Amino acid sequence: MNYLSDIFKLVDNEILKHSEAVSVAVYPENRAMEIVAKCVKMVRKDSARNLEQQILNAYNLKDVSLEFVYDKEIFNANSIKTVAGYLADYPQIVPILNNAQCTLDGDKLSVDCLDGGIIDEEIKTLLAENIKKMFDLDIKIEFVRTKTDEEIEEQFELDKKEIIENIEKARQALEENKKKSPVIYGREIKGTPDIEIAEITELSGRVIIDGYLFKKAPDIKETRNGAHIVTFSITDDKNAINCKIFTDDNAAFEALVGRLKKGTALRVRGQAQNDKYARELLINVNDVNVIDWEKRTDNAEEKRVEL
Repeated sequence: MNYLSDIFKLVDNEILKHSEAVSVAVYPENRAMEIVAKCVKMVRKDSARNLEQQILNAYNLKDVSLEFVYDKEIFNANSIKTVAGYLADYPQIVPILNNAQCTLDGDKLSVDCLDGGIIDEEIKTLLAENIKKMFDLDIKIEFVRTKTDEEIEEQFELDKKEIIENIEKARQALEENKKKSPVIYGREIKGTPDIEIAEITELSGRVIIDGYLFKKAPDIKETRNGAHIVTFSITDDKNAINCKIFTDDNAAFEALVGRLKKGTALRVRGQAQNDKYARELLINVNDVNVIDWEKRTDNAEEKRVEL
């Protein structure tokens, strides 16, 4: 018994270990290969094509054709769903069969298209031919509809409602996770503060500082192309500095301004530089994280900003 794993030793794929070579034809002049293999379980089309590509790459071939056949005993009512995946010219059949209820009685396969999908005679013939080719079985396929159009429409509306509800639940869960995450812009800051605000100069380069917002809201400007410039001020109770973010990511912008509240303690990482437009020293921000930080109570609206 020659398994494909013994023939194609340069390829690492579980399918090879369960597939016996039925025939292997090699065409050196065309750098091509045709393989027929018997597998102990059904192989999806995408998995078969992926294996073809692996063999092609491993052996520097131009073309590889891989076909699978199976013992009759492993055929069951749902095997038709995998068979349908090989009908490249009829991709619409796959979702219809995936939602169908299939029943096998001897050589008769009954397929109830629960979502109301229509299968024409040509596709039925192709499915039967592929079953014959793969399993050497003559199966008579019958497509039926046990639901009325009204029942199908009602089920469609229920399914649509469930999908919408699941999407909303996923969105809410994502929002909750964002609120719990310390990252409100950019990435998580692994380091610790490496400089005091008072010590920052235009030569400081990339810095990490801690502080808290002391203004009620950040200053927001929208550019002509729809991007946003967000400027906020933080203090360490001794000095303060402005921090600026430029972003054209609307989702990142919304998440950022939604959590920039007065009194929020932040860890900021970015580049210290003299801003030619604001004409002041500020931090061009890459990352902003929320932190736990003890601070003195200070109700002043304005603080001194180092220039």
